[in-house]
Amino acid sequence: MNFTRRSAYAFCALLALGVSSCSTGSGGLVPDRGELERARACARLSGCEPFASLSEPLFACAGILSSLVTDEAALTRCVLAAADCGAAVDCVGVGAPVASCSSAVRDRCEGDVLYTCESTASRLSIGRDCAADGLRCVLTEFGDAFCGRPEPAPCADSRCEGDTLLWCVGGVFAERSCGAGTCTTLDGISDCAGEGESCERLFARCEGDVAVTCRHGRKHRVQCGVGLCSESDGAFCRTDEACSTRCDGDAIIQCVRAQPTRIPCSQWGYTQCSDVDGEPRCR
Repeated sequence: MNFTRRSAYAFCALLALGVSSCSTGSGGLVPDRGELERARACARLSGCEPFASLSEPLFACAGILSSLVTDEAALTRCVLAAADCGAAVDCVGVGAPVASCSSAVRDRCEGDVLYTCESTASRLSIGRDCAADGLRCVLTEFGDAFCGRPEPAPCADSRCEGDTLLWCVGGVFAERSCGAGTCTTLDGISDCAGEGESCERLFARCEGDVAVTCRHGRKHRVQCGVGLCSESDGAFCRTDEACSTRCDGDAIIQCVRAQPTRIPCSQWGYTQCSDVDGEPRCR
C-alpha cells in the first residue's frame, strides 16, 4: 500500500512549517469517522507486538497512525481488515519495518526510506518508502528528514498547486492536502484556509457549540461537545474531564475527542481487555 505522509504530529515537529492547524489536543470536539476508525485501529494494534509491550500502546499508536499521513483512512482500513497481527503491523510500516529508536536518534534517510521516531515515550521508529509515492527521502537545511519534492534549486516560498499546499521547509517542498478550494495565497503567503466565508485575522467566537476561528482569511468551524465551546482565549473546544480511557469487560473504553467510545477486543479474536499500569490493551 502507498500513502502520502503528513500530519499534525510529525509535521508539527518540523517547527519551520508553522502550519496553523497543528493542534493535536483532544479538546471537546465531537469525533469524526476518521478519529473513531483510528481509535479502533489502535485498539486492534494494542495486542500486537511491538505495541503490546509498550507502556502506552494507544498513545504511541495514535501518534504513529496520524504522523505524516494524508490518506490515514486507507491505513486504518488496512489495519482493521488485517487477518492477523503480522499483517496489521505491516500496514503501519508503510513498506518498511517498524524499528526501535532512542531519544538520541534523529529522523533519517536510508536511500529513499524515511525513518521517523514518532514518540520519544514509545521509542518506536516507523519506516516509509518515499519512492512508493513518487517522492524522495530528503534532508532539509535544518537536518530534518521527510518525504518531499526536491527541486533543481532550493525553494524560497510556499505556493498552492490546486488544492495542495507546497510548503517550503528548509529549501525543500513538503506537500499538504488542504481540501477542496481552501489552498489560498493571502498577502503573498500561501496556506490552507478555512472552508467558510471571509473573515478578519483575529476573528474568533462560539456559535452555540461551534468554535469559529479565522484561518488564513476564511472562517473555520469546529463542532464541540454540548457546552464545551469556550471564548476565554479565542474560540476553542474545552476538554470533558469526566472521560477516562479504561477497560470495561472485554472492551476498551477510549476517549476520542473527550467522548467515551466502547471498542470490543473480541472482534479481532482477543479474549480480554487488560489494564497494565493504568493503560488498557487487548489481549
